[in-house]
Amino acid sequence: MGLLGVAMRRGGAKPGPGAEGGRDSRGAPPPRRVGMSVAEAREILGVGPQADEAEIRKAHRELMKKVHPDTGGSGGLATRVQEARDVLLENLRR
Repeated sequence: MGLLGVAMRRGGAKPGPGAEGGRDSRGAPPPRRVGMSVAEAREILGVGPQADEAEIRKAHRELMKKVHPDTGGSGGLATRVQEARDVLLENLRR
């Protein structure tokens, strides 16, 4: 379904518990994210395993038009789309 579909189905990206200040109700920091997998990045951008650089960049550009904060999206979604593009482009270079 991709990141955009999931976010739209859920009614947009909403901050989780303790979003103000980044801590939960006990004062603990949120769990750290190690990094995005290549499979997750492909799912977010909606591209297959054989996607080349041009296809990745095109998918990124089209999705950013929909999720960018300047067009009514959220910073969190835009960040995930950026990260997905970076992960896939880095994976191509290896």
